[in-house]
Amino acid sequence: MKIFLSALENPTTSKSEGHEPLAKLLVRKGVKMKWNLMSFFYLKNKYELAQFIKENSELVIIDSGAHSFQKGKKVDWDKYTREYAKFIQAFDDDKVVGYFEMDVDNIIGYDKVLEF
Repeated sequence: MKIFLSALENPTTSKSEGHEPLAKLLVRKGVKMKWNLMSFFYLKNKYELAQFIKENSELVIIDSGAHSFQKGKKVDWDKYTREYAKFIQAFDDDKVVGYFEMDVDNIIGYDKVLEF
């Protein structure tokens, strides 16, 4: 069984660590990141950070981040879907073992999910 570590893209809460992303802090401290889960929602404007995490991991899984919208946050689903698809095309390689779908049928309806 493989357990994937998540939240590596989030900044540390420590002022002494300079609020750098957890992944960079771990690498800087010599910690080997093995299997990691990243969220597109938190990485969509941080491609270099996503690459850094992937380069310092054995395997990664990418989550769509759609769950972040389950609590009422508004989003342009067409645009978000296009951005996620472009990210997948650019980011995919042998280290990426999977991408999670956008599980938002309860928000936008099953017909729209099928359209995407």
